[in-house]
Amino acid sequence: MAQRKGDESLEELTILMLCDNKTNTLKRIEILLQQLLYYLKVFYEPDECIDYIISIENENKKVLLILVGDVYGTYDMIDLIYEIQQILFIYILYDNKYDCKIKYLNNLTKKVVGEFIDENLLYKKLVNDIEKYNTIIPMTICNLNDINPQKSIRDLTKEQSIFLWYQFLIEILLQFHFAYNSNNNNNNDNNAIWWYTRDSFLYRLLNKAIRTENIEHIMKFRFFINNLHKQLTKLHTEYIQEMLSTTTTMLTVYRGQFVHINELEKFKLNIGNLISMNTFLSTTANKDVALIFAGDGDDDNDDEKDKDGSINKQNYLKSVLFKIDIPIQHSLTTKPYADISKVSYMKDENEILLGMGSIFRIVSVDKLIIDHHHHHIWEVKLLFSEQEDKHINDLMNYIVKNEMNETADLLIIGKFFAHMGEFDKALKYYEILLKEQQQIPSSNILSAIYNNIGYIHKQKNNYELALNYYEKSLNIANRNRNEIEIIYILNNIGEIYSTTCKYDEAHNSYNKAFNIYNDYFSSSNKSFPILSTLYNNMALLYINNNDYKNGLIYLEKSILIQEQIVPSYHPSLATLYGNIASIYLDQGMHTNALIYYNKTKDIQEKILPIYHPDLATLYNNLGTIYDYLNNYKQSLFYYHKSLDIRQTYSDYHTNS
Repeated sequence: MAQRKGDESLEELTILMLCDNKTNTLKRIEILLQQLLYYLKVFYEPDECIDYIISIENENKKVLLILVGDVYGTYDMIDLIYEIQQILFIYILYDNKYDCKIKYLNNLTKKVVGEFIDENLLYKKLVNDIEKYNTIIPMTICNLNDINPQKSIRDLTKEQSIFLWYQFLIEILLQFHFAYNSNNNNNNDNNAIWWYTRDSFLYRLLNKAIRTENIEHIMKFRFFINNLHKQLTKLHTEYIQEMLSTTTTMLTVYRGQFVHINELEKFKLNIGNLISMNTFLSTTANKDVALIFAGDGDDDNDDEKDKDGSINKQNYLKSVLFKIDIPIQHSLTTKPYADISKVSYMKDENEILLGMGSIFRIVSVDKLIIDHHHHHIWEVKLLFSEQEDKHINDLMNYIVKNEMNETADLLIIGKFFAHMGEFDKALKYYEILLKEQQQIPSSNILSAIYNNIGYIHKQKNNYELALNYYEKSLNIANRNRNEIEIIYILNNIGEIYSTTCKYDEAHNSYNKAFNIYNDYFSSSNKSFPILSTLYNNMALLYINNNDYKNGLIYLEKSILIQEQIVPSYHPSLATLYGNIASIYLDQGMHTNALIYYNKTKDIQEKILPIYHPDLATLYNNLGTIYDYLNNYKQSLFYYHKSLDIRQTYSDYHTNS
């Protein structure tokens, strides 16, 4: 394997070449590819190349794969790799026309975007595809109709989690406070749009950072994003007043761009659902201008044969025209939009700029014929909806209040990463915050950052590191005399000791937390969520020591608090009811166990999908209890329900 220029961590696209050892073409194509500012690797062993591609964990990073010569039998090689998700396009370069296997590859896969015997034509095609790909803006599509405020983050689908993560991120970026770095903020508010619309690297780098979810790079843009939002909000107020002075009730704008065929299919499958534009969106009121940016479209033939004998397969990047309707009466939107012609670098483009994170409902997706040669593009109609924006904000506020227990805006992004299981991304985010907050003598979130980093290390089973960060957090909280924060940290330290079987140390840490609560808060009769957690953790210690009596006492105390502070169908209550049921089951008290498992069932059947694995576990436990109670009919009923879920869940994940 040979490695070439470029920084892999900075790139969204990676160019890989897999060559046979006999090819004479490698040096010529390498010279051309050196002109591209992208990370480049050359492989001679197929297995090594495939292992490298599969090792790319960030699904937003894509591979442009060039097969040079007769690699492992080109047909067999493509058949082996074309379903690998990380591969965006495949290019085939033959040594001469006699090696060309067009007749075999013609119908194999649309990922093969070109087959060439001339490296210059391949290079031209590669550059063209990269330019088209770089016009794609970051967006997420999601169905939020089945989300209710009592659903836990862990039960969100992947698409729902990503959708909400972007909304959290955008909200934080747009409301970022720069008190400690105000010099960066004073002189740029009125120039941000000028810089954004200039034909430079700035907006490309911003969109690339958001597309790849590179939190380190996104944070570097936060000052600029904030300034751009402020200037657009100011223009929005003026623009709305101007629009309201006319009889116009609906603003219609257009945007032409390329969209990956997989994204286009998502549009078709999600008519009626929501789409979030996760960056600022440049549009125009002139449909003809937008059509130019949409490209030439496709004809009815999948393949187009060039004079040199190469075949350019059907393009994976489709020409799309977005038609966006915005009701003017929604003038108080949190996502501003305005005509920016007067302050734009390009003053003659009549550009309407839409705010970052604008949310629309997908109305329709239709094929649009654009000329007499039957070339067509796809028209995607979107409707701006402030009502949906408000619904999402309410959902985000609920999650922050009831599941994250965070008060500092800056910490929410990392906490949401952690809830999604993206622990490495969460750790990177907290490390960025830590480096900045350490420069601020009066920082009031430094202790919380150390605490959250400790939590991430705990989730990664790095218990010694976790304890180290918890201790740093505790030292700062003690200096600041933040009693409620001290209670949280002592509980976390106790959990580390309990997990590592140091039960006496865990008991001691929990008791310290209880003592602080009794000294400072018990007289106010105020119940904090952490108190419920402490009772639950103490219960687990007693149960581990076979002291079921005290275990039940503490679980009941935990439930009493939870019932005061969370909705009646909250997942945390289901967990606690299940814990009590398990104790009764272990003690052979089957009737009591049945009571609490039914409480768990009432909640989980309301908030979980019907084939959720937690329901399979619950139904199996119910089957066991009814078996002990000699109610075999009910026992079989729940055993069958459990088995049905497990088989369905297994089949889904096997085929996904």
